[in-house]
Amino acid sequence: MNGIDHHGQAALLVATRRGQASVVAELVARGADTNVYSSRGIHSQTALMLAAAGGRADIVDILVRVPGTDVDAFHSNESGDRGPLLRGPTALMHACWKGHTGVVARLLAAGARVDHADYLGGGSAMTNMTALSYACMRGAPEVVSLLLAAGANANQKSSHGASAVCARRHLPSSTRLSGSRWHA
Repeated sequence: MNGIDHHGQAALLVATRRGQASVVAELVARGADTNVYSSRGIHSQTALMLAAAGGRADIVDILVRVPGTDVDAFHSNESGDRGPLLRGPTALMHACWKGHTGVVARLLAAGARVDHADYLGGGSAMTNMTALSYACMRGAPEVVSLLLAAGANANQKSSHGASAVCARRHLPSSTRLSGSRWHA
């Protein structure tokens, strides 16, 4: 059940990618590993990352209910065997980038950390991005508001400088910044 095929895919990943919530639920009920990665390298993904990127709130709900599901898993070249250890986007970052407000809310409720930062290597312009950075780049005001309400640090900067200045653009004028936190 948790075996990886010649394409680097486990059954849970295939069902998630296809949006087959009932199959995902059945696989999980039979003990599928919710933390299995699609393959090695920076492009590897867990089922939760796939569901978050695809806006599949139904599948996210199934996966986050499984004890031991890592809601903060990064894309990773875990062993660092291809150079420095890299951490690509988490499920929350994927949902923020895609503007999937409902998925963001579910991941936050499941305990996803809002201030995790990725590391894509020294040459990447997108290193040290947080979920808030991704939401700001996307221009997703509802997602930005959710993240700030969950305690995202509006002053944390990515390597290209996205911070509260970016977040402020997407919020109503009645919202103000006090210290490093936003208030309505």
